[in-house]
Amino acid sequence: MISFNKISVLNIKILSIHYLYNIESYLVSIAHTYVPANGDLVEVTMTSNEVCPLPSSVSASQTMVVVSNETPTVSIAVGPNDTLCQGSTAVYGALSTFGGSAPVYTWYKNNVTTGITGSIYSY
Repeated sequence: MISFNKISVLNIKILSIHYLYNIESYLVSIAHTYVPANGDLVEVTMTSNEVCPLPSSVSASQTMVVVSNETPTVSIAVGPNDTLCQGSTAVYGALSTFGGSAPVYTWYKNNVTTGITGSIYSY
């Protein structure tokens, strides 16, 4: 015999999460998987088995945007050049590719971080 009289709100939440987990596990076990290509249109239609659904079927779609894997790179440019007179200041610039819209740089001098996080470092 199952009694719901003594189930606390916390237990109901746990039971709900467990139920959702089981549904997700089931869906994963029957799902079709593939490697998407850029521009693929993935669609799903759900037909309800409720008594009076209106409409009885609904659908959704998603167009995939696939970005190719790229290896980020960084190099250093120094000015005025890599040979300086004693007491002169050198300006270093980080030149990067595939760093994203706001890359963060960490500059080191003699293996110790300088605290500079921009693309320009001078000393």
